[in-house]
Amino acid sequence: MTSAAHPAQQPPTPRSKRTQVLENRPVNLDGFVEEWPEVGLVAMDSPFDPEPGVRVEDGVIVEMDGRRRADFDFLDRFIADRAIDAEVAEEAMGLPAHEIANMLLDPHVARSDEGVSACRTSKGPPGPIGGRGFPRHLWRAR
Repeated sequence: MTSAAHPAQQPPTPRSKRTQVLENRPVNLDGFVEEWPEVGLVAMDSPFDPEPGVRVEDGVIVEMDGRRRADFDFLDRFIADRAIDAEVAEEAMGLPAHEIANMLLDPHVARSDEGVSACRTSKGPPGPIGGRGFPRHLWRAR
């Protein structure tokens, strides 16, 4: 019977030269990207972000974040027309973000609470918060 080395004791398989070259490319060595707000490379709270706001006239969103509806791009128009409930948008903008988050996650807050109904969106999948969708009471059927 021959004595075979245990698989864990065998030397690692040599990698190809191509794999070594690809792994050592600068793009693969960079673990984090430095924020660069001047060109838009920032995750959150850029000093160049517009002041948040929404203005509604006759049930239509006519301004978001200081931009008039005539200047909306495709995404702005889609958000204004499909994702924001114009009936409660101005009221919801008056609520602090931490208060909205607490209302959405607190199981003791009733769906009929005034603050919660102000934070509903136009549409969204049914289901509770926490990975399975947006609460049904926060979206409006069209």
